[in-house]
Amino acid sequence: MRRALIVLLFGFALAPFIVRAESLASQLEAAQKDQDLHAEIEITRRILDQEPTNAGLKESLIRLWLRAGDFDLAEQTLLLWPEAPASLKATTTAAVLWQRENQNAAREVLAKYLANHPQDLEATSQLASFYQNDPGKVRALLTESPLTGESQLLLLQRAAAEKLLGDYPAALADFDRAKSLDSEAPAIRDVRPSFERLAAALPSLQAAEAALHKDPRDFRALLQRAYFSLSADLAREQVHADAETARQINPDSTAVLLLLAKTSSQPSTHIITEYGVDPAIALPEPGQFEKLITLDTEVHSRPTATSSRLARASLLGEAPPQYRLALRDAGTVLEKDPSNSEAGLAAVYAASRLNDLPTAREWLARLSASRPPAKLLAQARFYLSEAELAGDNLDAALQLINEAVKADTKASYLKQRAAILIRLNRQAEAEADLAKASALEKRSKR
Repeated sequence: MRRALIVLLFGFALAPFIVRAESLASQLEAAQKDQDLHAEIEITRRILDQEPTNAGLKESLIRLWLRAGDFDLAEQTLLLWPEAPASLKATTTAAVLWQRENQNAAREVLAKYLANHPQDLEATSQLASFYQNDPGKVRALLTESPLTGESQLLLLQRAAAEKLLGDYPAALADFDRAKSLDSEAPAIRDVRPSFERLAAALPSLQAAEAALHKDPRDFRALLQRAYFSLSADLAREQVHADAETARQINPDSTAVLLLLAKTSSQPSTHIITEYGVDPAIALPEPGQFEKLITLDTEVHSRPTATSSRLARASLLGEAPPQYRLALRDAGTVLEKDPSNSEAGLAAVYAASRLNDLPTAREWLARLSASRPPAKLLAQARFYLSEAELAGDNLDAALQLINEAVKADTKASYLKQRAAILIRLNRQAEAEADLAKASALEKRSKR
Protein backbone atom coordinates (compact mmCIF):
# COMPACT_ATOMS: atom_id res chain seq x y z
CA MET A 1 0.00 0.00 0.00
CA ARG A 2 2.82 2.35 0.94
CA ARG A 3 4.60 1.58 -2.36
CA ALA A 4 1.43 2.30 -4.36
CA LEU A 5 1.03 5.60 -2.57
CA ILE A 6 4.62 6.61 -3.40
CA VAL A 7 4.08 5.75 -7.08
CA LEU A 8 0.82 7.73 -7.08
CA LEU A 9 2.46 10.76 -5.46
CA PHE A 10 5.41 10.57 -7.88
CA GLY A 11 2.94 10.46 -10.76
CA PHE A 12 1.20 13.59 -9.49
CA ALA A 13 4.60 15.32 -9.20
CA LEU A 14 5.45 14.50 -12.82
CA ALA A 15 2.05 15.46 -14.22
CA PRO A 16 2.80 19.19 -14.82
CA PHE A 17 5.94 18.29 -16.74
CA ILE A 18 4.08 15.75 -18.88
CA VAL A 19 1.32 18.24 -19.60
CA ARG A 20 3.91 20.91 -20.39
CA ALA A 21 5.76 18.58 -22.75
CA GLU A 22 2.54 17.71 -24.52
CA SER A 23 1.72 21.40 -24.73
CA LEU A 24 5.11 22.26 -26.24
CA ALA A 25 4.78 19.43 -28.76
CA SER A 26 1.40 20.81 -29.81
CA GLN A 27 2.83 24.29 -30.04
CA LEU A 28 5.69 23.02 -32.21
CA GLU A 29 3.27 21.27 -34.53
CA ALA A 30 1.23 24.47 -34.85
CA ALA A 31 4.35 26.56 -35.55
CA GLN A 32 5.41 24.10 -38.24
CA LYS A 33 1.96 24.24 -39.79
CA ASP A 34 2.04 28.05 -39.78
CA GLN A 35 5.64 28.03 -41.10
CA ASP A 36 6.62 30.31 -38.23
CA LEU A 37 10.37 29.72 -38.25
CA HIS A 38 11.26 31.72 -35.15
CA ALA A 39 8.50 30.09 -33.12
CA GLU A 40 9.79 26.67 -34.23
CA ILE A 41 13.27 27.57 -32.99
CA GLU A 42 12.11 28.82 -29.60
CA ILE A 43 9.81 25.86 -28.93
CA THR A 44 12.44 23.36 -30.08
CA ARG A 45 14.94 24.91 -27.65
CA ARG A 46 12.43 24.64 -24.80
CA ILE A 47 11.75 21.00 -25.54
CA LEU A 48 15.50 20.32 -25.67
CA ASP A 49 15.84 21.84 -22.20
CA GLN A 50 13.61 18.96 -21.05
CA GLU A 51 15.05 16.35 -23.42
CA PRO A 52 18.77 17.24 -23.77
CA THR A 53 19.66 13.85 -25.31
CA ASN A 54 17.03 14.00 -28.09
CA ALA A 55 19.21 13.66 -31.22
CA GLY A 56 16.34 14.33 -33.61
CA LEU A 57 15.57 17.66 -31.95
CA LYS A 58 19.23 18.67 -31.96
CA GLU A 59 19.46 18.06 -35.67
CA SER A 60 16.20 19.89 -36.21
CA LEU A 61 17.49 22.90 -34.27
CA ILE A 62 20.69 23.07 -36.31
CA ARG A 63 18.70 22.98 -39.53
CA LEU A 64 16.34 25.66 -38.21
CA TRP A 65 19.30 27.93 -37.43
CA LEU A 66 20.58 27.43 -40.96
CA ARG A 67 17.17 28.26 -42.40
CA ALA A 68 17.04 31.38 -40.27
CA GLY A 69 20.46 32.43 -41.56
CA ASP A 70 22.06 32.34 -38.11
CA PHE A 71 25.17 30.37 -39.00
CA ASP A 72 26.99 31.17 -35.76
CA LEU A 73 24.31 29.53 -33.63
CA ALA A 74 24.11 26.59 -36.03
CA GLU A 75 27.86 26.10 -35.60
CA GLN A 76 27.70 26.48 -31.80
CA THR A 77 24.87 23.94 -31.55
CA LEU A 78 26.87 21.50 -33.66
CA LEU A 79 30.01 21.94 -31.55
CA LEU A 80 28.03 21.10 -28.41
CA TRP A 81 27.00 17.81 -30.00
CA PRO A 82 30.14 15.72 -30.65
CA GLU A 83 28.05 12.67 -31.56
CA ALA A 84 26.27 14.47 -34.43
CA PRO A 85 25.90 12.40 -37.64
CA ALA A 86 28.81 12.77 -40.06
CA SER A 87 26.48 13.99 -42.81
CA LEU A 88 25.11 16.80 -40.65
CA LYS A 89 28.62 17.78 -39.57
CA ALA A 90 29.82 17.98 -43.15
CA THR A 91 26.86 19.89 -44.61
CA THR A 92 26.57 22.31 -41.68
CA THR A 93 30.31 23.02 -41.55
CA ALA A 94 30.34 23.59 -45.31
CA ALA A 95 27.35 25.94 -45.10
CA VAL A 96 29.03 27.97 -42.33
CA LEU A 97 32.30 28.20 -44.25
CA TRP A 98 30.48 29.22 -47.42
CA GLN A 99 28.56 31.93 -45.61
CA ARG A 100 31.89 33.25 -44.26
CA GLU A 101 33.14 33.39 -47.86
CA ASN A 102 35.67 30.61 -47.35
CA GLN A 103 34.39 28.88 -50.46
CA ASN A 104 37.34 26.62 -51.21
CA ALA A 105 37.29 25.24 -47.70
CA ALA A 106 33.53 24.64 -47.92
CA ARG A 107 33.93 22.67 -51.14
CA GLU A 108 36.87 20.72 -49.67
CA VAL A 109 34.83 19.65 -46.63
CA LEU A 110 32.10 18.22 -48.84
CA ALA A 111 34.48 16.65 -51.35
CA LYS A 112 36.35 14.79 -48.58
CA TYR A 113 33.12 13.64 -47.03
CA LEU A 114 31.64 12.45 -50.33
CA ALA A 115 34.80 10.49 -51.14
CA ASN A 116 33.76 8.11 -48.33
CA HIS A 117 29.98 8.67 -48.49
CA PRO A 118 29.03 8.89 -52.19
CA GLN A 119 25.43 7.93 -51.40
CA ASP A 120 24.69 11.14 -49.50
CA LEU A 121 22.15 13.04 -51.59
CA GLU A 122 22.10 16.23 -49.51
CA ALA A 123 25.88 16.65 -49.54
CA THR A 124 26.05 15.92 -53.28
CA SER A 125 23.41 18.51 -54.10
CA GLN A 126 25.05 21.05 -51.78
CA LEU A 127 28.45 20.61 -53.42
CA ALA A 128 26.85 20.95 -56.86
CA SER A 129 25.29 24.23 -55.76
CA PHE A 130 28.71 25.40 -54.56
CA TYR A 131 30.01 24.85 -58.10
CA GLN A 132 27.16 26.85 -59.66
CA ASN A 133 29.57 29.30 -61.31
CA ASP A 134 31.49 26.44 -62.91
CA PRO A 135 28.91 24.34 -64.80
CA GLY A 136 31.62 22.02 -66.08
CA LYS A 137 32.40 20.92 -62.52
CA VAL A 138 28.72 20.55 -61.73
CA ARG A 139 28.28 18.22 -64.67
CA ALA A 140 31.42 16.24 -63.82
CA LEU A 141 30.36 15.83 -60.17
CA LEU A 142 26.83 14.75 -60.98
CA THR A 143 27.86 12.48 -63.84
CA GLU A 144 30.21 10.67 -61.45
CA SER A 145 27.65 10.46 -58.63
CA PRO A 146 25.84 7.10 -58.34
CA LEU A 147 22.69 8.97 -57.25
CA THR A 148 22.04 11.22 -60.21
CA GLY A 149 20.16 8.77 -62.44
CA GLU A 150 17.37 8.34 -59.89
CA SER A 151 17.40 11.74 -58.18
CA GLN A 152 15.10 14.39 -59.60
CA LEU A 153 17.01 17.10 -57.72
CA LEU A 154 20.41 16.10 -59.11
CA LEU A 155 19.07 15.57 -62.63
CA LEU A 156 17.65 19.10 -62.63
CA GLN A 157 20.93 20.51 -61.30
CA ARG A 158 22.85 18.75 -64.06
CA ALA A 159 20.32 19.90 -66.67
CA ALA A 160 20.81 23.51 -65.55
CA ALA A 161 24.59 23.11 -65.86
CA GLU A 162 24.25 21.59 -69.32
CA LYS A 163 22.12 24.53 -70.43
CA LEU A 164 24.89 26.89 -69.35
CA LEU A 165 27.44 24.78 -71.19
CA GLY A 166 25.36 24.94 -74.39
CA ASP A 167 24.71 21.19 -74.43
CA TYR A 168 20.98 21.63 -74.99
CA PRO A 169 20.08 18.08 -76.08
CA ALA A 170 21.69 16.70 -72.90
CA ALA A 171 19.90 19.31 -70.78
CA LEU A 172 16.55 18.37 -72.29
CA ALA A 173 17.27 14.67 -71.83
CA ASP A 174 18.02 15.18 -68.12
CA PHE A 175 14.90 17.31 -67.69
CA ASP A 176 12.77 14.61 -69.34
CA ARG A 177 14.30 11.97 -67.06
CA ALA A 178 13.63 14.13 -63.98
CA LYS A 179 10.06 14.75 -65.14
CA SER A 180 9.47 11.01 -65.59
CA LEU A 181 10.26 10.49 -61.90
CA ASP A 182 7.46 12.83 -60.78
CA SER A 183 5.89 15.12 -63.36
CA GLU A 184 3.88 17.07 -60.75
CA ALA A 185 6.72 17.84 -58.35
CA PRO A 186 7.09 21.55 -57.49
CA ALA A 187 10.68 21.50 -58.77
CA ILE A 188 9.42 20.35 -62.17
CA ARG A 189 6.60 22.89 -62.27
CA ASP A 190 9.08 25.68 -61.53
CA VAL A 191 11.37 24.93 -64.49
CA ARG A 192 9.02 23.24 -66.97
CA PRO A 193 8.21 26.44 -68.95
CA SER A 194 11.90 27.21 -69.40
CA PHE A 195 12.76 23.74 -70.68
CA GLU A 196 9.69 23.63 -72.91
CA ARG A 197 10.78 26.93 -74.47
CA LEU A 198 14.27 25.48 -74.96
CA ALA A 199 12.81 22.42 -76.69
CA ALA A 200 10.75 24.64 -79.00
CA ALA A 201 13.73 26.88 -79.79
CA LEU A 202 16.31 24.12 -80.26
CA PRO A 203 15.86 23.50 -84.03
CA SER A 204 16.18 27.23 -84.76
CA LEU A 205 19.17 27.54 -82.44
CA GLN A 206 20.91 24.63 -84.13
CA ALA A 207 20.22 26.11 -87.58
CA ALA A 208 21.63 29.48 -86.49
CA GLU A 209 24.69 27.83 -84.98
CA ALA A 210 25.31 25.95 -88.24
CA ALA A 211 25.07 29.16 -90.25
CA LEU A 212 27.40 31.01 -87.87
CA HIS A 213 29.90 28.18 -88.07
CA LYS A 214 30.18 28.96 -91.79
CA ASP A 215 30.07 32.75 -91.37
CA PRO A 216 30.45 34.23 -87.86
CA ARG A 217 29.14 37.59 -89.17
CA ASP A 218 25.93 36.26 -90.70
CA PHE A 219 23.51 39.05 -89.74
CA ARG A 220 20.34 36.98 -89.83
CA ALA A 221 21.90 34.02 -87.99
CA LEU A 222 23.25 36.29 -85.24
CA LEU A 223 19.81 37.74 -84.63
CA GLN A 224 18.15 34.33 -84.80
CA ARG A 225 20.53 32.87 -82.25
CA ALA A 226 20.05 35.88 -79.99
CA TYR A 227 16.25 35.82 -80.33
CA PHE A 228 15.82 32.10 -79.68
CA SER A 229 18.40 32.12 -76.89
CA LEU A 230 16.41 34.86 -75.17
CA SER A 231 13.13 33.00 -75.67
CA ALA A 232 14.71 29.88 -74.15
CA ASP A 233 16.03 31.73 -71.06
CA LEU A 234 19.67 31.20 -72.02
CA ALA A 235 22.60 33.43 -71.08
CA ARG A 236 21.69 37.07 -71.68
CA GLU A 237 25.34 38.01 -72.01
CA GLN A 238 25.60 35.98 -75.21
CA VAL A 239 22.33 37.46 -76.50
CA HIS A 240 23.64 40.98 -75.90
CA ALA A 241 26.99 40.14 -77.55
CA ASP A 242 25.27 38.72 -80.64
CA ALA A 243 23.06 41.81 -80.88
CA GLU A 244 26.05 44.13 -80.62
CA THR A 245 27.86 42.22 -83.36
CA ALA A 246 24.76 42.43 -85.56
CA ARG A 247 24.55 46.15 -84.84
CA GLN A 248 28.06 46.62 -86.20
CA ILE A 249 26.95 44.95 -89.43
CA ASN A 250 23.66 46.88 -89.69
CA PRO A 251 23.55 49.99 -87.45
CA ASP A 252 19.98 50.81 -88.58
CA SER A 253 18.50 47.47 -87.50
CA THR A 254 15.41 47.69 -85.30
CA ALA A 255 15.53 43.97 -84.49
CA VAL A 256 18.91 44.64 -82.88
CA LEU A 257 17.43 47.45 -80.78
CA LEU A 258 14.68 45.16 -79.47
CA LEU A 259 17.25 42.60 -78.32
CA LEU A 260 19.59 45.17 -76.78
CA ALA A 261 16.69 46.69 -74.88
CA LYS A 262 15.60 43.29 -73.57
CA THR A 263 19.09 42.46 -72.30
CA SER A 264 19.95 45.85 -70.84
CA SER A 265 20.29 46.21 -67.07
CA GLN A 266 19.53 49.94 -67.22
CA PRO A 267 16.28 51.47 -65.90
CA SER A 268 13.33 51.54 -68.30
CA THR A 269 13.55 55.29 -68.82
CA HIS A 270 17.18 54.99 -69.90
CA ILE A 271 16.39 52.09 -72.26
CA ILE A 272 13.56 54.04 -73.90
CA THR A 273 15.84 57.04 -74.37
CA GLU A 274 18.79 55.05 -75.72
CA TYR A 275 17.02 52.50 -77.92
CA GLY A 276 13.53 53.92 -78.49
CA VAL A 277 12.15 50.62 -77.17
CA ASP A 278 9.74 50.00 -74.30
CA PRO A 279 11.32 46.97 -72.55
CA ALA A 280 8.02 46.07 -70.86
CA ILE A 281 6.55 45.09 -74.22
CA ALA A 282 7.11 41.50 -75.36
CA LEU A 283 9.25 40.61 -78.33
CA PRO A 284 7.43 39.86 -81.61
CA GLU A 285 6.44 36.29 -82.38
CA PRO A 286 9.07 34.34 -84.39
CA GLY A 287 7.41 34.91 -87.76
CA GLN A 288 7.04 38.62 -87.14
CA PHE A 289 10.64 38.85 -85.96
CA GLU A 290 11.80 37.13 -89.17
CA LYS A 291 9.90 39.73 -91.21
CA LEU A 292 11.59 42.46 -89.19
CA ILE A 293 15.04 41.02 -89.94
CA THR A 294 14.16 40.92 -93.66
CA LEU A 295 13.03 44.55 -93.61
CA ASP A 296 16.15 45.54 -91.66
CA THR A 297 18.24 43.94 -94.38
CA GLU A 298 16.30 45.69 -97.14
CA VAL A 299 16.57 49.09 -95.44
CA HIS A 300 20.31 48.56 -94.99
CA SER A 301 20.86 47.56 -98.63
CA ARG A 302 18.68 50.39 -100.02
CA PRO A 303 18.85 53.24 -97.49
CA THR A 304 17.25 55.79 -99.83
CA ALA A 305 14.23 53.63 -100.69
CA THR A 306 11.06 54.40 -98.74
CA SER A 307 8.93 51.31 -99.27
CA SER A 308 10.91 49.00 -96.93
CA ARG A 309 11.21 51.65 -94.23
CA LEU A 310 7.48 52.34 -94.35
CA ALA A 311 6.75 48.60 -94.28
CA ARG A 312 8.95 48.36 -91.22
CA ALA A 313 7.13 51.27 -89.57
CA SER A 314 3.85 49.49 -90.23
CA LEU A 315 5.16 46.22 -88.77
CA LEU A 316 6.47 48.01 -85.67
CA GLY A 317 3.02 49.51 -85.18
CA GLU A 318 1.42 46.08 -84.95
CA ALA A 319 1.10 44.10 -81.72
CA PRO A 320 3.34 43.90 -79.82
CA PRO A 321 3.99 47.50 -80.88
CA GLN A 322 7.07 49.66 -80.55
CA TYR A 323 5.60 53.00 -81.58
CA ARG A 324 8.75 55.02 -81.00
CA LEU A 325 10.64 52.98 -83.58
CA ALA A 326 7.70 53.23 -85.98
CA LEU A 327 7.62 57.01 -85.50
CA ARG A 328 11.37 57.20 -86.13
CA ASP A 329 11.03 55.36 -89.45
CA ALA A 330 8.11 57.52 -90.55
CA GLY A 331 10.02 60.65 -89.59
CA THR A 332 13.08 59.55 -91.56
CA VAL A 333 10.97 59.16 -94.70
CA LEU A 334 9.31 62.54 -94.15
CA GLU A 335 12.67 64.28 -93.79
CA LYS A 336 13.48 63.26 -97.36
CA ASP A 337 9.94 63.43 -98.74
CA PRO A 338 7.71 65.80 -96.70
CA SER A 339 4.71 65.15 -98.96
CA ASN A 340 4.72 61.38 -98.47
CA SER A 341 1.17 60.88 -97.22
CA GLU A 342 1.69 57.25 -96.17
CA ALA A 343 4.58 58.29 -93.94
CA GLY A 344 2.54 61.20 -92.59
CA LEU A 345 -0.28 58.84 -91.66
CA ALA A 346 2.21 56.48 -89.96
CA ALA A 347 3.66 59.39 -87.98
CA VAL A 348 0.24 60.56 -86.77
CA TYR A 349 -0.70 57.00 -85.86
CA ALA A 350 2.47 56.27 -83.86
CA ALA A 351 2.47 59.62 -82.03
CA SER A 352 -1.23 59.21 -81.21
CA ARG A 353 -0.67 55.72 -79.80
CA LEU A 354 2.13 57.12 -77.65
CA ASN A 355 -0.33 59.78 -76.41
CA ASP A 356 2.20 62.36 -77.58
CA LEU A 357 -0.47 64.88 -78.52
CA PRO A 358 1.78 67.83 -79.49
CA THR A 359 3.75 65.63 -81.91
CA ALA A 360 0.62 63.98 -83.31
CA ARG A 361 -1.02 67.38 -83.87
CA GLU A 362 2.09 68.69 -85.61
CA TRP A 363 2.28 65.71 -87.97
CA LEU A 364 -1.44 65.97 -88.73
CA ALA A 365 -1.05 69.65 -89.61
CA ARG A 366 1.84 68.80 -91.95
CA LEU A 367 -0.12 65.96 -93.49
CA SER A 368 -3.16 68.15 -94.05
CA ALA A 369 -1.01 70.85 -95.68
CA SER A 370 0.33 68.30 -98.19
CA ARG A 371 -3.23 67.75 -99.49
CA PRO A 372 -3.32 63.94 -99.18
CA PRO A 373 -6.23 61.72 -100.32
CA ALA A 374 -9.35 62.55 -98.31
CA LYS A 375 -9.80 59.07 -96.90
CA LEU A 376 -6.19 58.90 -95.76
CA LEU A 377 -6.54 62.24 -93.97
CA ALA A 378 -9.77 61.01 -92.39
CA GLN A 379 -7.90 57.98 -91.00
CA ALA A 380 -5.23 60.24 -89.49
CA ARG A 381 -7.91 62.42 -87.88
CA PHE A 382 -9.54 59.32 -86.44
CA TYR A 383 -6.24 58.26 -84.82
CA LEU A 384 -5.70 61.68 -83.26
CA SER A 385 -9.34 61.84 -82.17
CA GLU A 386 -8.79 58.65 -80.15
CA ALA A 387 -5.75 60.21 -78.47
CA GLU A 388 -7.59 63.46 -77.75
CA LEU A 389 -10.43 61.49 -76.19
CA ALA A 390 -7.96 59.56 -74.03
CA GLY A 391 -6.55 62.91 -72.94
CA ASP A 392 -10.08 64.12 -72.07
CA ASN A 393 -9.96 66.78 -74.78
CA LEU A 394 -13.55 66.17 -75.84
CA ASP A 395 -14.12 69.20 -78.07
CA ALA A 396 -10.93 68.57 -80.06
CA ALA A 397 -11.75 64.86 -80.33
CA LEU A 398 -15.27 65.61 -81.59
CA GLN A 399 -14.10 68.13 -84.17
CA LEU A 400 -11.56 65.68 -85.59
CA ILE A 401 -14.00 62.78 -85.85
CA ASN A 402 -16.67 64.99 -87.40
CA GLU A 403 -14.22 65.88 -90.17
CA ALA A 404 -13.30 62.20 -90.57
CA VAL A 405 -16.97 61.16 -90.87
CA LYS A 406 -17.60 63.83 -93.52
CA ALA A 407 -14.81 62.40 -95.66
CA ASP A 408 -15.50 58.69 -95.07
CA THR A 409 -18.48 57.28 -93.17
CA LYS A 410 -16.94 54.18 -91.57
CA ALA A 411 -18.40 52.15 -88.72
CA SER A 412 -15.26 52.67 -86.62
CA TYR A 413 -15.52 56.43 -87.03
CA LEU A 414 -19.19 56.44 -86.01
CA LYS A 415 -18.41 54.36 -82.92
CA GLN A 416 -15.63 56.77 -81.99
CA ARG A 417 -17.98 59.72 -82.33
CA ALA A 418 -20.62 57.91 -80.26
CA ALA A 419 -18.07 57.38 -77.47
CA ILE A 420 -17.33 61.11 -77.43
CA LEU A 421 -21.02 62.07 -77.53
CA ILE A 422 -21.74 59.80 -74.57
CA ARG A 423 -19.02 61.58 -72.59
CA LEU A 424 -20.72 64.88 -73.56
CA ASN A 425 -24.11 63.54 -72.34
CA ARG A 426 -25.53 63.63 -75.88
CA GLN A 427 -27.05 60.17 -75.61
CA ALA A 428 -29.61 60.37 -78.46
CA GLU A 429 -26.97 61.41 -80.98
CA ALA A 430 -24.65 58.67 -79.75
CA GLU A 431 -27.34 56.02 -80.15
CA ALA A 432 -28.03 57.23 -83.70
CA ASP A 433 -24.34 56.87 -84.59
CA LEU A 434 -24.21 53.39 -83.06
CA ALA A 435 -27.24 52.34 -85.05
CA LYS A 436 -25.62 53.58 -88.28
CA ALA A 437 -22.39 51.77 -87.40
CA SER A 438 -24.27 48.53 -86.79
CA ALA A 439 -26.07 48.82 -90.13
CA LEU A 440 -22.77 49.41 -91.94
CA GLU A 441 -21.19 46.37 -90.31
CA LYS A 442 -24.14 44.17 -91.28
CA ARG A 443 -23.92 45.31 -94.91
CA SER A 444 -20.17 44.66 -95.01
CA LYS A 445 -20.74 41.04 -93.93
CA ARG A 446 -23.15 40.26 -96.77
